Amino acid sequence: MIPPSAVIQGLLQLWPYVAGAIAIGSVLGFAIPVTEKRKQETHTITREEIQNNVKIVTKIRKKEVAIDYDIFLKMISDYEKVKQEAQKSVLTQLALLEAKKEEQKDKQLRDMIKPEDAYTDLVKVRNNGNGKKKKNESEEEDIDTPELYKE
Repeated sequence: MIPPSAVIQGLLQLWPYVAGAIAIGSVLGFAIPVTEKRKQETHTITREEIQNNVKIVTKIRKKEVAIDYDIFLKMISDYEKVKQEAQKSVLTQLALLEAKKEEQKDKQLRDMIKPEDAYTDLVKVRNNGNGKKKKNESEEEDIDTPELYKE
């Protein structure tokens, strides 16, 4: 039989080695399952093509992500709301720009056209200066034809 004091002395001499072995074991215990999990999530798709007598190999690494259905629906609804708000703001900005362009165009037309000339086509303007009547070329006078032939 081994005396208990010898067992305790042996453990006291070996404790740094035992603690190191436990630490290495725990690190390996955490590291190995994580790397295996990563390998399972990543899928590699290989595509081979031949173009101009050259073999082209394309490797695509793809990860699958699992999202709950409720979260996915919420993401879609949030996307739609943001999209509608963006469209509304863009349409509002376009309408404001159009109104500003129309206002500038109207202002340019007002600056180009004299008010006196603008209304002559719409309303016949008679210019009676100081009570004197001016003859217009369009007005015809009545001439008595018998007076012309008397002479």
